[in-house]
Amino acid sequence: MAKIIIVVSMALIAAGVPRYSSHFSNHVYDDHAKIGMLVLRQHLDVSYEELMDAMGSMKGVMKALRIRNIPDPSTLRKFVKRLDPNVLDRVLWHTAKAVCNDELTVAIDATGLYCSNASRHYERRIREFKDGKVAYSGAPVRGYEKMTLAVDTGTCAILAADSCASNTADVKRLPFVVDDMREAEYNVRCVLADKGYDSEQAHRYVRENLQCETFIPMRRKSEPAKTNSSRTRTSGFYRGLMKFFFDPVTYRRRSIVETVNSMFKRKMSDIVYGRTPWARSVEVLCRCIAHNIRRMFSLGVKV
Repeated sequence: MAKIIIVVSMALIAAGVPRYSSHFSNHVYDDHAKIGMLVLRQHLDVSYEELMDAMGSMKGVMKALRIRNIPDPSTLRKFVKRLDPNVLDRVLWHTAKAVCNDELTVAIDATGLYCSNASRHYERRIREFKDGKVAYSGAPVRGYEKMTLAVDTGTCAILAADSCASNTADVKRLPFVVDDMREAEYNVRCVLADKGYDSEQAHRYVRENLQCETFIPMRRKSEPAKTNSSRTRTSGFYRGLMKFFFDPVTYRRRSIVETVNSMFKRKMSDIVYGRTPWARSVEVLCRCIAHNIRRMFSLGVKV
């Protein structure tokens, strides 16, 4: 466990994150220690209270965090409210660069995360009460969080991540992930995505910002040129390229992002407990950092 804290601390130092976000801080627990505890919580998949109880027997973790006393759970809860997710983005980039090779084949996909641990039976009964005429005054079940991941198909490391409300189309969240990869200055060779990202704008945005190839299968390969005409056409220049230069062998590697989604949910959890979009975004990024650290240890990367 202490190695996780050390890796997070090294990534924070490499990203240029200061130890204290304010000069008026009481200097009891620095930001590096708090972020390390947030990542460790996601790695262990426990609550704040369970983490604090377990830290009593983790002398190596306490030494790596450079703290003498165990903080109260409210300390981390309040810290999440003011933690900038961009800081976690930079930490994620540095953990990914420690694992990845020079040229990257990137697979992008979105998956859903539950925002409540209510049982499916409870959700069904709530729906029946709402649809029927039975009076119901309880709180509704929270919805879902959509997480978009950009994954290196060679090492299964997460390069960039984005989270938002579940009622957003996949293709609309693509620019946020692409912007993160451009800012991180990854050397991307090609980007793979499924039919949910099939649009000329998506092809153009990825190619112009990352200077790489895109392989996205088309929903429909041809469309009517005009009404009552037998001629067909394919709208968009880059979509037209997919008809003739689509590489099925390379595209098979897109399924690796589905593997990472499964690893992400099995090793940690498919539930995010944050009550606000800000808190859920912080929680998702901390899990992505924990996943990359797992990959570092699995691949034998020296810390």
